[in-house]
Amino acid sequence: MGGCRARVIFNFSLSLFRLPEELFQGLPNVVHRKPFLLAGENLLSEAAEAVPERRSSKIETPVSEESVMKEDAGKRLLARVLFCACAEARSLTKGRKTLGLHAEEAETLLNALTREAAEPLFRVTNGVFTLTEAGIQRFRKWKEPASSLYQADPVSEEEPGYESLAVSVPTTTGATLLSPLIVRFAESRPGLRIDIRLTHGTYHPLWEGGDLRVGHGEYFMEDVETHPLGALTRICVAAPEYLEANGTPENPEDLERHLFFGPKDAVDPGFLTFTRGKSVRRVQAESRVSLRSHLSALFCALSGEGIGVLVPAYLAAPYLDSGNLVHVLPQWHSLPLPLRAFIAKETAPGVLRDLVRFLEEACRQNPFIEPIE
Repeated sequence: MGGCRARVIFNFSLSLFRLPEELFQGLPNVVHRKPFLLAGENLLSEAAEAVPERRSSKIETPVSEESVMKEDAGKRLLARVLFCACAEARSLTKGRKTLGLHAEEAETLLNALTREAAEPLFRVTNGVFTLTEAGIQRFRKWKEPASSLYQADPVSEEEPGYESLAVSVPTTTGATLLSPLIVRFAESRPGLRIDIRLTHGTYHPLWEGGDLRVGHGEYFMEDVETHPLGALTRICVAAPEYLEANGTPENPEDLERHLFFGPKDAVDPGFLTFTRGKSVRRVQAESRVSLRSHLSALFCALSGEGIGVLVPAYLAAPYLDSGNLVHVLPQWHSLPLPLRAFIAKETAPGVLRDLVRFLEEACRQNPFIEPIE
């Protein structure tokens, strides 16, 4: 662990020679790159614990006023870098760990930064580091010069550098529809690594380290930027053997005489909604089987045991083409399933926005995905 911290601080020190003036704005004039680095005991290395143990000396040396000014300036500079690291990671814990700081050190630095600004710059709620309007203004001014100070460990010249993204997607839609698209995007970016996590319900919020969260509903766990990708067309399907034995429904009300199953959010309310033009039918019908996966509804229908309702059409398409499934109530339109991408405001990197735009375009071209109204 100590070696990792030392390499981070090494990057920090070298970067001071190429920092633009924005990060030094408002600090004492005594703070210049080379004198600042050479100032006695390097405060930045000490604060981030570049060495496992603090060196001690029995020889006491007088401390000049200029040294005190440099030390104070060092703390203020480190506070600005820490602030940007936390904003970038959307997490106080991850931001301070990037610089190798203990919780108490980070709290002291950020409290001092808030006092210097004379107004709140951020708030931390349930572990999420959120910027205020004043904080956003400072982050925009400091983020570019500061970001070079908290990059990951340097990579050797023989090994290409990598960007990384953590992506969280719904279990079925993510595995069958989105993951192939994300892989295609990654192939066009040789320097990009993507970690795809399949998510059920409210797991894997952005503040747990995710860069992109794709979901079917609204996202209220934190303040995010929402990008509608589209809505999945959904249909009712059944195996031909089942329909031969039990009859084929002609109207939505006919479903009441059949065993049907579908995703939990669709069948648990106790009614199904269908539309045809301006006509709307709401069928009071309860399923004895509710599933938490659209893929499960599809395979239950394939088993010939009943009718799968609100199954995404793209999942059923190959089985409809092969004759293993039949489209039930084709003249009626089931409620589509929204698909939305959520990313953090202000701190989303360019490559992440490129990925979102790629997904938006791919969904627009998919015949099984409708625009979200």
